[in-house]
Amino acid sequence: MNYADDANTDDGTCEYAIDAPATYEFTDANGNNTVSYTGQRQRLNMLSEMTSYLKSANTPGTALDAATLLAMYANDGYTWDDTEGLDMTGSSKQLKNKTVGGEVFYTDIFEGYMNGIAEASATTEAGVTDGSAGQTGVVLSTTNPAKQYLQDGQGQEWTQLIEKGLMGACFMYNISSVYLASGKMDVDNSTPVDP
Repeated sequence: MNYADDANTDDGTCEYAIDAPATYEFTDANGNNTVSYTGQRQRLNMLSEMTSYLKSANTPGTALDAATLLAMYANDGYTWDDTEGLDMTGSSKQLKNKTVGGEVFYTDIFEGYMNGIAEASATTEAGVTDGSAGQTGVVLSTTNPAKQYLQDGQGQEWTQLIEKGLMGACFMYNISSVYLASGKMDVDNSTPVDP
């Protein structure tokens, strides 16, 4: 495709072959890694696994355990499936201390959501979708009756509050306020981390 405004025909001069790597490596002249992002991968997988657990409460009669959710959030005594082999179990990496820098005001909000969904899930009955305006419970999707969601009486879905909320409060916050801040941007990016 030729992007010149006055071009009448595509002569092929603006087509570029892009060879994107399967993985990204940040190395110095000797091939040593200068950037490590294993912690970020661990946290992404932790949230993914937590979200899968949260979604199980969309099936009426399936009760979530608040202690399990809190252990996942703080990576405190929880055994992860860890399908990618990132050594998440027992790792110092966690979602809680990266949620807006670990500020208690925000971590308490997410822990409140976790306690709320666990409490609500314990009140559902197998095969019963009784959630409605002002009534906490499992509701059927209005666009796809094969889908159902555990919601509070105001129509808020705890799974979405936790998953999407942590995407912002943990990941976006750390990207914009930590990794792109001078404390990270001005560091030595040439000393190998795995000599």
